[in-house]
Amino acid sequence: MIGRRFKFRLNLAMKEIKKISSGILSRQYKILKIGVRSGRKLLKSKPGSVKEAISDVLESEVHRIVNELGVMKGSLMKVGQFLALYSDSIISPELQKVLSQLENKSMYLRWDEIKKNIPEEFFDKLIIEEKPIAAASLGQVHRATFDGVDIVLKIQYKGVKKAINSDIRILKYILKLTDFVPKDIDLKPFFEEVKEMLKQETDYIQEAKNTKKFKELIKDSKDFYVPEVYEDFSNSTIITSEYISGVSLREVDHLDISQEDRNRLGMALFNLFFTEIYEWGLMQTDPNAANYLLMQDEGRWKVCLIDFGATKEISPYLQGMYKKLIGCIVSHDFDGFVDTMFEYKYLSEDKRDSYDIDLLKNYVAIVSDPFRDEEYDWEKSEIPGRVLSMAPKVMKEISISSPPKEIVFIDRKIGGVFFLLKILKAKFNPNDVVDLWFKEGLGVHNETNE
Repeated sequence: MIGRRFKFRLNLAMKEIKKISSGILSRQYKILKIGVRSGRKLLKSKPGSVKEAISDVLESEVHRIVNELGVMKGSLMKVGQFLALYSDSIISPELQKVLSQLENKSMYLRWDEIKKNIPEEFFDKLIIEEKPIAAASLGQVHRATFDGVDIVLKIQYKGVKKAINSDIRILKYILKLTDFVPKDIDLKPFFEEVKEMLKQETDYIQEAKNTKKFKELIKDSKDFYVPEVYEDFSNSTIITSEYISGVSLREVDHLDISQEDRNRLGMALFNLFFTEIYEWGLMQTDPNAANYLLMQDEGRWKVCLIDFGATKEISPYLQGMYKKLIGCIVSHDFDGFVDTMFEYKYLSEDKRDSYDIDLLKNYVAIVSDPFRDEEYDWEKSEIPGRVLSMAPKVMKEISISSPPKEIVFIDRKIGGVFFLLKILKAKFNPNDVVDLWFKEGLGVHNETNE
């Protein structure tokens, strides 16, 4: 049977909370409390500048702010975790300290509250464990049994969907008020796409459909597995699926997994990206390591793919753009990369003379480094950190024209794949995969299942 070789590693550091503010007014009030308390400290201080004062207040209030946002859950916590990816190169070190701690803030709602979100008829057929095995910003996961079969229920927190617009409006206001993000970086497309994605992630009926679709797409794979969805116990705020005894990819070093298996799975993950964008036209855009579970099936290591809330359809237009852009990266054709940016209106031709093209080419050169037609040691790769560090400067100095808003999450997936390969410590020649997709005359081809 799939995934019964070892126990799931539980998050033992989770902290129970009694209640989550689900009403819009109560959530706004909590944020106001944070602001008022910080404002009082600000008035009492005698700083040399306003920015210095805000920094001092954030430094002294960091634990309290993180705790408040962690208890609130929902969009504020989710977006805060997302912004934390950009490090202090785009946001201040003080705000970065707050956001980075949100990534490790694991709080779960007490059973007598979360059970209110479960239909009464579920309890007639299911035995549900009261303590969750995982908790996130939008919901928490409880293990259960149905007719002796192990399953899991992902239960959405009450009110988080309704509060999305309000939460993001508050966050935008806070960032503007505190001037922690450079004024010349336009985050409007980012927030619009995040808002749309959050609404999608809170629609568990659609997520169930996405999960079933991906399960069908990879059904013959030797390297991937997708859990079965139990529709009878799923609705718009609960998704129930097969329990998988696996370990987060981030915990790979706790497993007895050979370098050969690391390399094989690394190549499979790398190839999966191309398969999603070019063959399926459907991409899971949240490359969080927690969404990739390492499991064993009849002695063979596989990657179990979970959480398909952040799934995007990739249009033929975007497929064409990324095929050209990635093709230029692979062939180290930096001039061609820039030309494609203009061709697809990623950059405005009217502003060509104002762009720092050399900066853009240097940025692309970093991403191109693995494609030297030799084995690449992803563990030693400095690309993820260098890219994240350089990205804000590129955003700031090269004003993006009107790119499709979906690129926010496609680019995130690309960077995420690099991180996953680094965590996995895979070693392989990426051109062995890329050639399948870009070799002249080959066309779109899928080798995921071979």
